[in-house]
Amino acid sequence: MITNKYINNGICSFTEWDPLEEVLLGDPLGAMKPGDMSVFDAVIPPVYADVLEGIFPNGTTEYPQELIDKARLEVKELRKILEGEGVKVNVAEPIDFSQSLKTPNWEVPHQFCSSNPRDSLLIIGDLIIEAPMADRSRYFETFAYRNALKDFSKRGAKWISAPKPILSDETFTSNLERDPIDGHPTKWLINEEEILFDAADFMKFGKDILVSKSHVTNAAGIEWVKSIIEPQFTVHVIETKNPYAMHLDDTIMPLDQGRLIYSPDYLDPAALPDIFKSWEIIEAPSVVISEKNRLGKLSGWLNINMLSLDNKRILVETNQTHTINFLKKLGMQPILCDFENYFPFVGSFHCASLDIRRVGDLRNCF
Repeated sequence: MITNKYINNGICSFTEWDPLEEVLLGDPLGAMKPGDMSVFDAVIPPVYADVLEGIFPNGTTEYPQELIDKARLEVKELRKILEGEGVKVNVAEPIDFSQSLKTPNWEVPHQFCSSNPRDSLLIIGDLIIEAPMADRSRYFETFAYRNALKDFSKRGAKWISAPKPILSDETFTSNLERDPIDGHPTKWLINEEEILFDAADFMKFGKDILVSKSHVTNAAGIEWVKSIIEPQFTVHVIETKNPYAMHLDDTIMPLDQGRLIYSPDYLDPAALPDIFKSWEIIEAPSVVISEKNRLGKLSGWLNINMLSLDNKRILVETNQTHTINFLKKLGMQPILCDFENYFPFVGSFHCASLDIRRVGDLRNCF
């Protein structure tokens, strides 16, 4: 049973917009190109192969140190902003991602990084779930957050892990064929052989949770989460239009209780459950591609990958002028922070953070 009430100094997160008191940030130190590229190959359109080549030229496997240093400076600035707004900040303790991984079923020459705690850890109320990720390179990624997790457990969090997947070759679609017209795969990368999900495919709306199947989240994973949190919560599965789908937080983002923005490329609003009929559903402004953005158009809709401090204050990337002006017109208070050097580590503010404590009890948000 998940605790229904907000407890001061405890672990509690029921929505994406209640007042934020504590957060966990990622750290791209020691980041490597994934040792197994199966997931990257499924979620990155082939037309952007040159982008990866620009980051990892001539077969290199380490992220450029210059890029890591710039991204870490942005995390430092983000931490300064958060602490200035009264938010307690925990930071990942990176492990040695250059080490190989080996199980009885597979081996990878190196790992990935700990830039995005939102991907591997799902917090609902005072429950922390370690996700069974489909990317072999991320098999032990949560070790970077182990000391923080121990502290959260001592403070009352219920800390569990989904069944550890085997990730044998049989788990994956060996030849990911796509429709020649719309690019949609005939199958997702992962099948239903195992319980698999990334935590970032789930989004919290009080007693209701939204989730989307993707190349890293299957129906078995969704059903397992439902078995853990129902009947306290209702899980709604929504369908994405994105043939390269990985996570939900570049597709939709609630701004407060009653307003949600969405990417028109990735979501048909009609796919939202009927409970959203009372909400204002707004098409997100387009992303701004600046000269500093190493991903270019591959950054997709990372402009809506924002972090709310409450129902007014929200962290936005400095160069995303369309989004900044859009939010101001809605009466919100954008807080600007440079973060484009972080984009190549596969995320922006929402991905790079994990809500540990938000003020607000469990409730119906519709």
